[in-house]
Amino acid sequence: MAVGTSKVCHPTESDTIPQTGPSITLVTCIFTFANFFRWFRHTPKVQAPDTPLLDTDTAPGIVAGVIVYREVRDISATPEQVYDVLTDLDGYDQWNPWVVRASGTVAAGSKVDVWPLLRGKEQHYRHRILEADRGRRFVWCDLGWFTLFAKGERHRTLEPSDGGCRYTVELRLNGIAKSTADKQFGQSMREGLAAEADALKTYCEQQ
Repeated sequence: MAVGTSKVCHPTESDTIPQTGPSITLVTCIFTFANFFRWFRHTPKVQAPDTPLLDTDTAPGIVAGVIVYREVRDISATPEQVYDVLTDLDGYDQWNPWVVRASGTVAAGSKVDVWPLLRGKEQHYRHRILEADRGRRFVWCDLGWFTLFAKGERHRTLEPSDGGCRYTVELRLNGIAKSTADKQFGQSMREGLAAEADALKTYCEQQ
């Protein structure tokens, strides 16, 4: 996958000459902000890693510069049945121990609201649906000011298997502050992801 890169600027002779005055300071601030905004706008989305983690690898890893948390479950239900549970946002409070509430319309490009538990507290976030392919894939991404520094995407993939389907979920973090986000919320997100996957399996198999 493509990942964002930063250019190394080498100072010229004119860059080393001290500058004074408020007008120079203002120009410098504007130039710095413009460069940051241009970098942010051209930073690629968090996409599928070039080298996927192993099915047994649920520990966080860095794949092609992206921090990835991953859970895999074999579920005795059809891909369509599992997908319908995942996309019934109003029903999250019936089975989901991590995202305890959710609302919105599931369609590519739509915005939805979710209330996950992070470090023991219920918090509110807004996401945009990137993919909604029944029985195959369900993907959303973070929205909000914090995405200037750390962006997250959740990729849920369903594959048919003997007696049901294989459910794979990946939470992918990218951005200049992804390591900080991992340190602050990583454990809570990994535990939530695992608890949600377990609960999804149990709920679907009981239907």
